Amino acid sequence: LPAAPSLCMGLIENFLKTQDAEGEIEWLPNISRKRSGLQSIPLLATLVWMVYQQTEDAGWLRQIFTPLRRFVEAWFGQRHDRDQDGWPEWDHVAHSGFDDWPAFALWHHWSQGLDISMVETVDLASYLYREIQSLNHIAREIGRERALEGIEPRKAILKEEVESTWSTQRSIYRQRDRDLDTSFTGKRLSTGHGEYAFEVKRSFDPPVRVLVRIHGSEKDARKLKILIHSRGRRGRSRVEQITYRKFHWFWNTGVFTSEKLNSAIERVEVQGLGKEISSEIWLPDTTRIDQSLLLPLWAGIPEPARADKLVSKTLTDPDQFWRPYGIPVCST
Repeated sequence: LPAAPSLCMGLIENFLKTQDAEGEIEWLPNISRKRSGLQSIPLLATLVWMVYQQTEDAGWLRQIFTPLRRFVEAWFGQRHDRDQDGWPEWDHVAHSGFDDWPAFALWHHWSQGLDISMVETVDLASYLYREIQSLNHIAREIGRERALEGIEPRKAILKEEVESTWSTQRSIYRQRDRDLDTSFTGKRLSTGHGEYAFEVKRSFDPPVRVLVRIHGSEKDARKLKILIHSRGRRGRSRVEQITYRKFHWFWNTGVFTSEKLNSAIERVEVQGLGKEISSEIWLPDTTRIDQSLLLPLWAGIPEPARADKLVSKTLTDPDQFWRPYGIPVCST
């Protein structure tokens, strides 16, 4: 845009042609029509509205409005909003388009590898907020406002929930755990080679997940078994058993995030590994600061006073994101 809006329209229509019966649109349309199993990033209505600013083709808007509405609605289904609180989650770190995300990437030794489906991320909430705004613009233009009565309340929920993550101390938003609706600072519990066991004997309020990273040949880790002796959210004692198959592997690194939350951890045992393979046991960290946490500004979520703080104290601070060559992935 603005030189070739017809190409932009064709690109958007390629996405819309992949829509299935549930309203989901393929993340990466391709000639072979193979499906990735991932829902498209929620930016389509936003792109459509940008194209319309150049073409003023209301007939095109009428033609694609219903598929766009169904696409946005699909994001709030059980498959993507697993706890049904109005803030959906990504399915995979690659799904987000931020492949080198320090908190969630699986393929770097320096990244944490936390399972992104267990976290409500600020970027996805920002995309959906902006997407609903764009749908509103489109609906008003073609007289279809009543068709969005079921979607409009979701915009207010997204705004309220994102604003609840604001850190007054750091002047930036925070990612939060999907089930606990809170952010927490990570901590390494242990590291070692081969088989070992260690005592933790700690209680946690709020409860915590466990993140395990294995470094070594995947084929030599097939007898891996990790036992976490803990108490659940209701205080009941249990032993969670984690096997090789539950890990996500990339090259010679395997990562696992526990679905279960622990109010106390008594002991952890690592079994079935040779001395040449190392492991790390962590409490995950959702407080890492990166560029995705600036997206509420783009989406129009914060009120002017908070937006000013985000710009003056974080975005344009040379000790955080302000650089001669642009905004870096991570804050200094």
